[in-house]
Amino acid sequence: LVTPAVYIIFPAVIGTFTWKKFRLPIGATATMFAFVIGLWQSRYFNFHSFAGFPLNFVAPSTFIVLGIILDATLLWTKSFFATGFIGAFFFGALPYAVNWPVFALWHVPV
Repeated sequence: LVTPAVYIIFPAVIGTFTWKKFRLPIGATATMFAFVIGLWQSRYFNFHSFAGFPLNFVAPSTFIVLGIILDATLLWTKSFFATGFIGAFFFGALPYAVNWPVFALWHVPV
């Protein structure tokens, strides 16, 4: 329940800061990249090192593309309102399509 809120609030805050101070639309992408690095560290140390679980069974979702979409929407519209409306819509609508290449291997008939 916390993860979806964190995945949209932190990129919005960092994206607002980088856009207002530096005019660079890189905040959401950088935040998502940092989240993925943290997720892989968590998967390695908690699942692989501590529990002995194979790493190929614990693939985290790839949200970097969603950060790129948020930043591209901000660059395209140059409006926080439009980015919040359009970018957040795509942010909620595209995770299944973005994660399909990662999880498509396990969609086989049994």
